[in-house]
Amino acid sequence: MSEHFEIPYGDYSLPLEIPNNVPVKIIGGDSYSNSNSVDIGKELISGGIKEFLDSAEDLLIIVNDHTRFTPSGRILPHIKSLSNLSKRKGKFEILIATGTHRSPHKDELKRILGPTFDEYFPYTRAHNSIDSEAHYLAGTVSSGIDVYLDKAVEKFHNIIVVGSVEPHFFAGFTGGRKGIFPGVAFKDSIIKNHIKAIDRDVQPLELDNPIHRDMDEVIDLLVDKNIFSIQAVHNPDRSIAGLFCGDIRESFYRAVKLAEKIFVKEIDDYYDIVLAIMFPPLDIDLYQIQKAFENTKYAVKPGGTCILVSKCRDGVGPDDWLKISARYNSPAEVLEKAQDVKMFGFHKLYRPARFMDRSKIFVVSDVEPFYIKSVFLTPKTDLQTAFNDAASYLSPPYSALIVYDAGQNVIRVKAK
Repeated sequence: MSEHFEIPYGDYSLPLEIPNNVPVKIIGGDSYSNSNSVDIGKELISGGIKEFLDSAEDLLIIVNDHTRFTPSGRILPHIKSLSNLSKRKGKFEILIATGTHRSPHKDELKRILGPTFDEYFPYTRAHNSIDSEAHYLAGTVSSGIDVYLDKAVEKFHNIIVVGSVEPHFFAGFTGGRKGIFPGVAFKDSIIKNHIKAIDRDVQPLELDNPIHRDMDEVIDLLVDKNIFSIQAVHNPDRSIAGLFCGDIRESFYRAVKLAEKIFVKEIDDYYDIVLAIMFPPLDIDLYQIQKAFENTKYAVKPGGTCILVSKCRDGVGPDDWLKISARYNSPAEVLEKAQDVKMFGFHKLYRPARFMDRSKIFVVSDVEPFYIKSVFLTPKTDLQTAFNDAASYLSPPYSALIVYDAGQNVIRVKAK
């Protein structure tokens, strides 16, 4: 006898049968339950947005791209109602903080801009991290990185940064400073920051790490700017749990406290098989799938298996790690070549390789198996096969953990 599960996968679900004698724990199964949301307009007003807009002759609004849950499309109408473009004396622009991601498609841009799409579209531009002529030197942080930012940051005095705060596998948390660096930074500057991702202090929820410190220091390079921050934290059902406004650092750290309460899931012990299920929009490509692994890896027993489940609607995504993976023959060889960290995307190979020194990673997705194998992950044709194969390495009794929305929910094992 077995227990039947329907595992979300894109617009449909995948069936999974788990034997009744296998203990199964489910995390995040309430991801789409109804939650109360905050009053956006009230929070913005009490946070001081009207005073900021009234004194701002020019205005640059930086918003997250299509790979984040940020409710920009719900926030921008409130900004629009308080900021009449026709009466503004100075410049106006909306800059999509893509970092090294691709530009959003038109339907994705409609979601980002929401009801303001028709009016704001002519003023909207996606950041291009590889265009050297589109950046200026903002300054140098203490670790020695020359930080080049989009020239819009240089041109505008008044800047609104709209972000969302949730766990991130090497920044500790998204949001706040991340909207500027790496959000609107030159790729060369981003690479010099991201090479620190193989540092063992760089983990989800951890802000005492070298990557965060670089990002935070960039704020000090912009002391001559008038920056207003709007940072959202969402509930499991994607409604807004909290909206924090004002100073970019202060609003970020307040949001972090709430994000920890929502997304950190504590469990009592480790599991032999951990199924990490990606939900939209983080199920967009193979590049993003590592978030699910990083958020759940500490729950996997040595010798166990982490099964990553993601539709990967866009396929591979940024292919830097694919290009450099051809240099190596195995995860063990990746670990031996830590000096190659200066190549962008190396951390995407190194961090899973460190895990695979003791456990396995299977992938269930729409990506061609060749590409999955090329980064040393193990593709599986379907979810049931992945589970059965993971179980075949184990001696009974074994246990299973299902983590829904694994790109967001971070597993912490109590007192371990």
